[in-house]
Amino acid sequence: MKKFLPLLLSFIILGTAVPTLAQVQNTLILVSDNEADLALAQKVGELLNAEVVVTPWGVYNESISVEIIEKNPSLVLIIGGPKAVSPQYEVDLQSVGIPYVRRWGATRVETATSVINFIRKDYPHLFKGVKLVVVYGWDLAGLSKLRELMRENNVIPVYISNNSTNVPVNWSGKLIVIETPFSKNIIRRLHLYGPIIVKANVTREVAEEAIEKAERAIKRAEVISRLSGLSLGLESAYKFLGIAKEAYSQGDYLKAYNFANLARAKAERIIATGIFAKPRVKMPPKLELQIQIKFLKLLTMRLEAQGVDVRGVKELIAKAEDALNQGNISLAIKYVNEARELLRYIHRGREGWKGKKRGSKRVGS
Repeated sequence: MKKFLPLLLSFIILGTAVPTLAQVQNTLILVSDNEADLALAQKVGELLNAEVVVTPWGVYNESISVEIIEKNPSLVLIIGGPKAVSPQYEVDLQSVGIPYVRRWGATRVETATSVINFIRKDYPHLFKGVKLVVVYGWDLAGLSKLRELMRENNVIPVYISNNSTNVPVNWSGKLIVIETPFSKNIIRRLHLYGPIIVKANVTREVAEEAIEKAERAIKRAEVISRLSGLSLGLESAYKFLGIAKEAYSQGDYLKAYNFANLARAKAERIIATGIFAKPRVKMPPKLELQIQIKFLKLLTMRLEAQGVDVRGVKELIAKAEDALNQGNISLAIKYVNEARELLRYIHRGREGWKGKKRGSKRVGS
């Protein structure tokens, strides 16, 4: 397992202490299923020998937090902004004192650039023999070809956008450029010298993937709409999806691809307005408590199954639920905070979650 002391010294950990070298045994990467961020995270995970955990774009899932905590990483590297990876995951990691750092930018281009420069700063040797692949970051045809290249070659992606006039990272080696009908004009503006050009196009498989991603985004937007209690309007997304499916059935894959992307974009705008993607917007206290209690109950259930004594935490959760049901928000918050603090104590005091068995003295008693 690689040691990450230089990298850790450059981390800014929010709300948690930086681990010592002895504690740094495993790093975990948390990323959304955004195809651009995910491709990047998979390569970074390979370079750093780090496991990659994937969350739905823009949607919080407490079971993913529990999965991460069960793995007991020394550090979590979050790739992607708060619209992609919900800030609620940071709250959960803080609950048990797991250090984390988030690397991101305003777009896929800036996120990839930030991550690559971040890793290269302390680990330039990891990029020895790695080729840089330049690809338009919103082009499923290009990203599909990227995944194919990653399976067969030692490459890492960097993304460009409609506004790009150069490759966003300094790179001395040979460049591979994925060219599609959507990126051809952008690539011409880059004025690259002798790149390796790999061409890709919209195939039946690419159109099918675009439709699947649009359907998934619409379902997530429906969840966000229900949780927010607002009618956010998915009519146009459904309309575009219907056109995409009709075009696909007629063999017009380019039209299907374009309308599927329109449907997905409409749905993702709704997801981006959701309560889980706004770190500075306070969600309703009752909903926030319900989310925290659900997370704490799932986590304690998993820990108890492993033989960890969490009876004290369960008692506090039960008190929080009772207070919430009685409408006493402040008391419920008090008990939730106490439960989180007790879990943090358990995590810090027990390597690998190997705590006291059932029947032993309670934690904190």
